[in-house]
Amino acid sequence: MSHWHDYVDDLTNFLEAKPATLPNFFLGHSHGGLVLAQALLDGILPSSSGCLFSSPYFRPAITVPVPMRIVAQVLNVIW
Repeated sequence: MSHWHDYVDDLTNFLEAKPATLPNFFLGHSHGGLVLAQALLDGILPSSSGCLFSSPYFRPAITVPVPMRIVAQVLNVIW
């Protein structure tokens, strides 16, 4: 995926395709938890029956050194 909101768009497309009679209860693990949280903040899940987050990736567990962040940004452009 090239943009962050592509993930949220995929969730929106899934919700539009599923039968309306089924309850909306969501489980988001790791990166999926981050996508689910974004969808909640964007108001995409107004009729949600509930959400369960399993080890959501809200931030890195360690502080990434500045040189590593610079290298990652450069490699992201090159890749």
